[in-house]
Amino acid sequence: MTFVLQRVTPSGSVLTQIRTDALRIGRGTNAELRSENPAVALEHAVIESGANGYVIVDRGSITGTYVNGKPVESARLAKGDRIDIGDLKLEVQIAEPGKPLFLQIISAPAAGAAIGRKKQIEAEEKLAAGGEVRARAVDFAGAYRLGRPYLSKITLIAILLIAAFVVIATVITPAGRTAFMPGGVSSAHAKVRDARGESIGSDCDACHLPWRGVSNARCENCHAKHPHAAALADTLECASCHPEHRGTPRLALTTDSWCIDCHRDVRSRAKKGVSLAGNLQHITSFAAQHPEFTYPLDDDTLRFNHALHLQRSGIFNEAGEREVLTCMSCHPMVRSTGGRIDPAPVRFAQHCQRCHELTFDPRFPHAAVPHGGDPGLVYGFVMATHAGGGEIVNKSADEVRRILATHPPVAPDAGGLLLAEQVVKTKCTLCHLVVRSEGKLAVTPPTMRRQWLSHTTFTHTPHRAVDCTQCHSAALSSILTSDRLLPQRSACLACHGGRAGRGVSPCMTCHEYHQRSNRVSIDVADSRRGRPTGIQ
Repeated sequence: MTFVLQRVTPSGSVLTQIRTDALRIGRGTNAELRSENPAVALEHAVIESGANGYVIVDRGSITGTYVNGKPVESARLAKGDRIDIGDLKLEVQIAEPGKPLFLQIISAPAAGAAIGRKKQIEAEEKLAAGGEVRARAVDFAGAYRLGRPYLSKITLIAILLIAAFVVIATVITPAGRTAFMPGGVSSAHAKVRDARGESIGSDCDACHLPWRGVSNARCENCHAKHPHAAALADTLECASCHPEHRGTPRLALTTDSWCIDCHRDVRSRAKKGVSLAGNLQHITSFAAQHPEFTYPLDDDTLRFNHALHLQRSGIFNEAGEREVLTCMSCHPMVRSTGGRIDPAPVRFAQHCQRCHELTFDPRFPHAAVPHGGDPGLVYGFVMATHAGGGEIVNKSADEVRRILATHPPVAPDAGGLLLAEQVVKTKCTLCHLVVRSEGKLAVTPPTMRRQWLSHTTFTHTPHRAVDCTQCHSAALSSILTSDRLLPQRSACLACHGGRAGRGVSPCMTCHEYHQRSNRVSIDVADSRRGRPTGIQ
């Protein structure tokens, strides 16, 4: 990657070509573009190249990075953009993807230094030619002499000392410390109150240690310890990914640059002895090096044929008529308590029973064996009905269980036992694995997996307008329950991989760094009193 820098000086312009992966800007010695201004951080900002062009990212500086006069944490650069970092002023001349980034740099201190150097060179050339160089006389005493008798040096020192004491007395109070805040806190920190009803956003001691800055221990007083970084050799500071006082509404939102810093070379940051899969060691984006999705085996014993139920000609329903089923016929979208919209769990009574009635006795055409019961319930219901016990017909499974438990047991009848086992063999084996247990045929309960990806969260909420077969196309030809009808990475690239004019989705679209279920504790620690207090 190449960066071309044009520095404007009084004697002309100088072009410098730099070959590096990223152009670092700061006061540190490792920066390719340096400034000696104290307002510039050691590593203030960095310009990186992406698939869609060049991006400037602020590295958590105090004074901030400005593009076209506006403070930014991350911004894509275009021709004509003006970048301000301390005393550095940069103008983007060329910022096309695949081409070197051309920056014009105008730095006031650098220009002044160049003028002074030019005068020094001219004076040295005169002296070398034998000419006489004279310095202008300076009256230092007259320059610093005070013309007012009451405004002496002692008076000025006294005034300055009094002003200093007033400033110190003001800023050491809790209310006065806000003068040192570079910006407002996030909305979550502004809402949380301590035992005195004060916002922890105005209490510096809630997060900061004297002379040491933000401490992970203070963060963990309210938030659970981050489990994601357990494999890192060095402790990751919370503030390195969540810089506060930037006026951001949500502190949890971070840019992809924080993730890529570690995941482009995870091996160099992991502890010794930690085993990492080869396809997980170098990831820079979902579109480039993200590994293929891996799903666990489906060990469910339920027998189901998707191709049979989704055939275009339809399938015979309870009325003996052909009915064309869709995915939504058995997997309707419902809203959960958390506001997410996902397919409802399949239930026999709601989705299967109307076509698969568990009737067995012509004398009682509406007597159906209760679904989901134990073998004793199935045998007891069939034998009681066969013996003429019509009072249990059309009762719920719980009611049937109560009746069979409170009434005298029906004497075993050879015909009733035969009928009960015939019901299990002809009705239950259609969908379930049946085994003999303690002399009775018993159904193996199905185990339907709800979570297929262990390192990401997924919801159908933003995908509910997409046709089901677009992501689950294998369902139209699947005849086995063991078929995992889940989408592969290629199905997601069309929308999330930067194709069709869309940008690449950020890492946080699917991944969360912290465990949501244990992210915030129920107590807030009062750092000034050393005891936990409940959130109000």
